[in-house]
Amino acid sequence: MRAWANLYPWDVNGDPAAADRIAGLGLTGIALAAAYHSVRAVTPFHPGHRIVTRDAAVYYRADPARWRATGPRPARLRPAAARPAGSFERAAAALRSRGLQVTAWGVMLPVGAVPRLARGPGVRRRAGRRDRGAARGGRDRA
Repeated sequence: MRAWANLYPWDVNGDPAAADRIAGLGLTGIALAAAYHSVRAVTPFHPGHRIVTRDAAVYYRADPARWRATGPRPARLRPAAARPAGSFERAAAALRSRGLQVTAWGVMLPVGAVPRLARGPGVRRRAGRRDRGAARGGRDRA
């Protein structure tokens, strides 16, 4: 039987016991947030914080080639190899080291914002392009 859970990078990063604790639950894998809207979240098991507040962000190193044909693009986007691993990559590495499979998931806009913001096909097309890039970057490698 396959059992998966959704996590955020901040659930794992900075907590040396997190990967072992999560692997001990008997899960097959983790769907790790690669992009998320702004949030204030409770982290009851983390030794360093009980609540985190994050602005909307992409937690993986985006591939500049995926942004060439788009209008808006991230500021200071450099090739992934030139930047240190992002919080997604660090958390994924810790989880994989305990034998868990890791995939990416992302929420670009909170549910209430979709009717207001995602009206045009360009917005939906760009969000889809980013989602595919995260999934490819977060996929387990053989």
